[in-house]
Amino acid sequence: MERLKRILSDKSGAMGVMTIGIILILMMLSSVIYEFFRLQITAQGVKDALQDALVSVCNENYYPTYSGTRQAHSGAYVNDGTQWLPSYLTGDIYSELDSILGTEESGGLHSFSKSGKTIYTLSGLVVSVTNVPMAADDNSVMFSLTAVMQVSVPLSFGVEGLPPMTAAIRVSGGLQGG
Repeated sequence: MERLKRILSDKSGAMGVMTIGIILILMMLSSVIYEFFRLQITAQGVKDALQDALVSVCNENYYPTYSGTRQAHSGAYVNDGTQWLPSYLTGDIYSELDSILGTEESGGLHSFSKSGKTIYTLSGLVVSVTNVPMAADDNSVMFSLTAVMQVSVPLSFGVEGLPPMTAAIRVSGGLQGG
């Protein structure tokens, strides 16, 4: 403590070095905060686009599910003459995402690049469908789609050795009957 008081009260120019150190620390801290918010904004944008694509697929399913959900007795089914079979579309969510986000498919990954640098990569899309059971007693059950995908965002903080931020994004949408 005594040494700190002596350094702070010293008038020989040591404050110049300390000022530069404080400025460098503040710049590094602000860079980390900027990077955190950049990653959050990118992930939220991808989540919003995935939600839009899923809503588009839900809208494509409006016709096959309308009759059953309007009567509040079933979801998307069609009779093939002998039995009732599920009849719904899972759509092409990746092509919707490509048109919304401007991503391009390459080797099973959908990535967005700018000036030759990858900004983020999308992969591992899994869509699960919950079809309303035939003659369901519970009207709160609805036809729904749930999509889960991985988004990977490389860090731009200046350290090449750090792994990218990877997160699973989950969204859902549905059609309510009755």
